[in-house]
Amino acid sequence: MILYFSGTGNSRYVAELLANELGDELRSLNQLIKEQKTMALVSERPWVIVCPTYAWRPPRIVIEFIEQTYFTGSQKVYFFMTCDTNTLNAIRYIHEICQKKDWELTGFAEIIMVDNYIVLAKSIRPDEEIQKRINQAEKTVKLLAKRIAVNGSLPSFSKTGGLAGAFISGPVNSFFYRVLINGKGFYAAPQCLQCGKCATVCPLNNIQLTSDKPCWGRNCTHCMACIGICPVQAVEYKNKTQGKKRYYLKKRGS
Repeated sequence: MILYFSGTGNSRYVAELLANELGDELRSLNQLIKEQKTMALVSERPWVIVCPTYAWRPPRIVIEFIEQTYFTGSQKVYFFMTCDTNTLNAIRYIHEICQKKDWELTGFAEIIMVDNYIVLAKSIRPDEEIQKRINQAEKTVKLLAKRIAVNGSLPSFSKTGGLAGAFISGPVNSFFYRVLINGKGFYAAPQCLQCGKCATVCPLNNIQLTSDKPCWGRNCTHCMACIGICPVQAVEYKNKTQGKKRYYLKKRGS
C-alpha cells in the first residue's frame, strides 16, 4: 500500500507514479487525517510512504499519523521524501519511526522536486525549470520502482550532511516549528471568491468559512495547500507571500 501526504502536489505526484508502476493501492493521508478517524491499515505488500520534507525532517503530521495508526501485514517499508535540494539527516528520524513500529526499512529515497514554501522562499522556480525537475523526478521514480519490483532493494543512502545535517534536521527543525508553524498569519485578500477550496483541501480542518470568508485557526502544519490551490491567489501569509508566484502540481493526467 502506498500512503502519501502532500500539500501542493509534489508527493502526490510521486505516489501516483509509484502506484502506477507497481500496481499497488494508493491512499491519501491528507484525507485520512482530515476524517480524524482511528485507523487500522492492512497490506501484505511492503508499505510505501511518500511525504515532503519539512525543515529537513518528515512532517510531524505524518509522524503523528504513523504513530497513532495500527498497521498489520507486511513489516517492510519504503520511504520517499520530496525536497528542493536535500533531506540532510531526515533518515535518522525515519529510522526512529521504524523502530517504534517494528518495521524493516528496506529503502529510502529523496526525490528532487520544487520548493513550494513561499513563506520563506524568495520565489517559485521558473516554469521551464519546474518542468525539468518534474521530468527528472519521473525518470528517477520509475527507475526506483523497477528496482523495488525486481529485487525489493533501493540504493543505500548516506548523504546526511554530517554534523551540519544533524544540527539542521535537529535544533533548526525544532525552532522552525516553534516559531513559524501556526495559522495565525493566514488571511484572505479582497479578491477572495468565497469558493471554499482552501477549507476543502486543509488536512487539519483548520479553515472555516465565517461570513463567507475563510478564517484560519491555530492548528496548521504550513503545507501550503490553501495558498497553492486558491484560483485567484487570494490566500496570503502575513507580508511574506504578496506578489509571489504560487505552485500547485495537478494530478497526473489532468
